[in-house]
Amino acid sequence: MNLDQAKKLDKKAFRKYADKLKLETRNFIDGKFVDAKKGRKFETINPATGEVITSVARSDASDVDLAVKAARKAFKSGVWSRMAPRERMTVI
Repeated sequence: MNLDQAKKLDKKAFRKYADKLKLETRNFIDGKFVDAKKGRKFETINPATGEVITSVARSDASDVDLAVKAARKAFKSGVWSRMAPRERMTVI
């Protein structure tokens, strides 16, 4: 199902569809999804209902340092820095 089709669903059908998606909530560092180094998470709350939507990795400075190190490595290798803007757009 694409986004336009999902927009046409009623609330109950959309919720059923969304529950099946199982979106990734960990950090994406160095080309892979990883838990926060300390394993901590925080809950994301639906402000309209107070319902917990999901738990997301709670990163700290050590996670940011790891991500920056991976980004520098990718930039220096040219994998990212020499990639055409349209290709970067596709990746993002």
